[in-house]
Amino acid sequence: QQLGHSEKGDFITVKAAITYIRNQQNGGNEPWYVSDPETKYKCVEQSDGTWYCERLSKTVEKPMRRYILPCTIADSTGSRMITLFNDQAQEVVGYSADELYEMGEGGDSDKVGKIFKEAVFKSYLWTLKVKQETYNDENRIKVVGQGMSSYDFAEESKRLIAGINAY
Repeated sequence: QQLGHSEKGDFITVKAAITYIRNQQNGGNEPWYVSDPETKYKCVEQSDGTWYCERLSKTVEKPMRRYILPCTIADSTGSRMITLFNDQAQEVVGYSADELYEMGEGGDSDKVGKIFKEAVFKSYLWTLKVKQETYNDENRIKVVGQGMSSYDFAEESKRLIAGINAY
């Protein structure tokens, strides 16, 4: 359907379930980055243990972690890897990135793994942005979660029954 080929990208809404969340428990990287809480810009750790925002050239006293959560969603037509950023990822996982980091650092990595496992196979109504990007001279379609809402199966069933009865 040529989704994602428009200049600003295309927005679609799908009903899908999360089938996989990539994280450090299953061989992926940590699903967050350290940022300046005011600007959300990435910070890097200095050799003395402080955090520095290169973009603003300043030391950040109390940085916060923000999600970049790669996951796979699936519906009846197939599956697709998407990226969820902080707000959507926090809703899916149920914890802030800082809270999960503290759990892992406190030696409770089993609980962190359990939290990610419990987030899988939940269904949502997703608003996705589909956009073509060029990386290393290669075109690829990138899908990013822009919004999501809980899926109410009872309401959807009533809507489908009403549609059937209309015939």
